[in-house]
Order: sequence, then C-alpha cells, then structure tokens
Amino acid sequence: MKCTFCAAPLPLNGLVCAYCGQRNAVNLRTFSIEKLDTREKINCPVCDTQLGRMDIGFKEKMIVHHCDVCDGLFIQSHLLQKTIYNIGKNVTTINPKMIRFVLDNPRQEKQKERFYRRCPYCNKMMQRVNYKAVSGVIVDRCSQHGIWLDGGELHQLFEWKKVGGEAKIQHDQKIASFSMSSYQSNKFFPDPIENFFSWLMGL
Repeated sequence: MKCTFCAAPLPLNGLVCAYCGQRNAVNLRTFSIEKLDTREKINCPVCDTQLGRMDIGFKEKMIVHHCDVCDGLFIQSHLLQKTIYNIGKNVTTINPKMIRFVLDNPRQEKQKERFYRRCPYCNKMMQRVNYKAVSGVIVDRCSQHGIWLDGGELHQLFEWKKVGGEAKIQHDQKIASFSMSSYQSNKFFPDPIENFFSWLMGL
C-alpha cells in the first residue's frame, strides 16, 4: 500500500508514512458532505456552539448534526451502525497487527481531562461506553437520542472496521460458542473411561 500524500510505500504494520509523516486512512472514501439548513437550535456538548445538520450518506441520506468548531458529530445509533457497516461490509480478513496499530494510535485528540457530555437534545448526562466493547473509541451515548463522537472518532471506527476489528469480534464469539457447546456436550455425555475407573473403585 502506498501513501496517499507522497506515494511512498507504507510500512507493513503501520499507517504513518515514514517519508512525509502523514497518517493514511485505510481505503476510506471521502464523504460528499452536504450542509443543510436547520431550524433546530441544539448546541454542541463540547464547545456550546449551535450544531448544523449535515448529510454524510453515499446512496441515501444520513443526517447527522455537526459542529464546525470541534468537528464533533451527533448521530443516531442505528445510523452510526449502518455507516460503519457500509464502509467495510465485505471485510472478512483479520489483521491483528493493524488492529493493534489503530488501537494504539487514535485519530481523535487525546484530552488531558475528559468530562461527561450532556445530550444536545434532552440535556441529560450521557453514558461513556467503548463502542462494540473493544473498538477503543469511547463514545458518549444517550439511550433516547443518539451518540456523540468527538472529532476524528468516526474515522477511527472506520479504520478499526477496515482492518478487521469487528470481524475479530465475530470470530472470537464463534470460538467461545463452540468451546461452550463442546464443554456442555462432554458434560452431557459422560466419559466412558472415567465411568470405568469409577466402577473399578466402587464409586
């Protein structure tokens, strides 16, 4: 894979170009962003400026609220899941080294102090959760209205998806399910050798 900025070859286990120092996205398509007028007056939970509406969809409309100051996004949970699915729906290969690189080198700015955010709609305190439990992106979630993503976090989720982060979850779940079913099968069908020694010992 080559650097999209200087065309130099990228290191095998990284996304940062050794020549120009730029962070490369993993096959990310650029959003055709369409700004929309809005009558809703809801403010950014980070910098308190009014959020604008934006269409980030490709073949269908996906409306999110965007902050021009901090680049944060407020998006409905099902739309976020659908967007991430669309960006890497054919990804089945798991690259553990690239997953580790993405987790260790977040796109979002590292803040010294991270406060709980309030929902732009209802002003209630949102929960902070690790998206999909292992993505490494801590999102702010309102159970009724949606998810707040700080600047860079959406692309971080895209990269995690593209290098097989979600495919690894499904793989691990299958292994865990198979191990559990095997354990239950062995428990249900007694070991004949164990039964023989039990009979021999008079147990």
